[in-house]
Amino acid sequence: MEKFDCPYTKGSYPLHHHQGYEFLSPLPTNQAKALLDALLQKNYSINKVYKDNKSCFVANVDTDTHSSIMFKIPRERNNRGWERFLTLFRPNEAFRTYSSMITVLSIGLNAPQPLIAVHRKDKGMSAESFFVYEFIKGVPGTKKDASVIYKALRSLHQAGFTRSDPKLVNFIVDEDKVSFIDFRLKQPKIFANFQCTLNLCRFLHLGVSREFSEFGEFARGIPFISLAHHLLVMKKKIRKFRRGLRDILSRKKK
Repeated sequence: MEKFDCPYTKGSYPLHHHQGYEFLSPLPTNQAKALLDALLQKNYSINKVYKDNKSCFVANVDTDTHSSIMFKIPRERNNRGWERFLTLFRPNEAFRTYSSMITVLSIGLNAPQPLIAVHRKDKGMSAESFFVYEFIKGVPGTKKDASVIYKALRSLHQAGFTRSDPKLVNFIVDEDKVSFIDFRLKQPKIFANFQCTLNLCRFLHLGVSREFSEFGEFARGIPFISLAHHLLVMKKKIRKFRRGLRDILSRKKK
């Protein structure tokens, strides 16, 4: 049987084939295939749609065998030519998310339990992907949850990983339990500690304040966090300048 090597844990998982698709799943093979059939044939009922735009589709759905599960189709990533090309060298979006969830769970932090990650290849590249995971009880994080989310993020960094888009709503909070959602991991090899500090600083900018003086206890004992803050501020200013310059040039062309 073919194997998929997790890019983070270096563990291997069985890679299954069904109806022209490849999939990863912790479910028994017959159950995973039944779930895949239901998704492909749209034999599910939608409980709630969280997002439905050109970027992605995210909904809570029921099938005959699974209730209240999260179904996500990363439409924009599926359709970008360069993203497809990159899947010649790295896992597709669904498999990367599956690997990220498995890894976070393996180091003792909280994340949804993945049910199935699916993709279809065309000319060796991933042309379509989607994934399903269990629904997690709780509410999206808010500023009042910043302290408990900060602790969970620091634990992830201490394990040697950073997460994408560390804004508050990408954590689910249920009392003192924090779960990571809507994320992909990175395992920095160069300046790893500083990369983790940058990731932490992004979280603080998004969830606490963009003013370094207001970081308070969150910054205590974190090496180079002041430098990380200034680099992120500079990056934002450069991005704003470039956007303004593009706007000026586009108006001149008109």
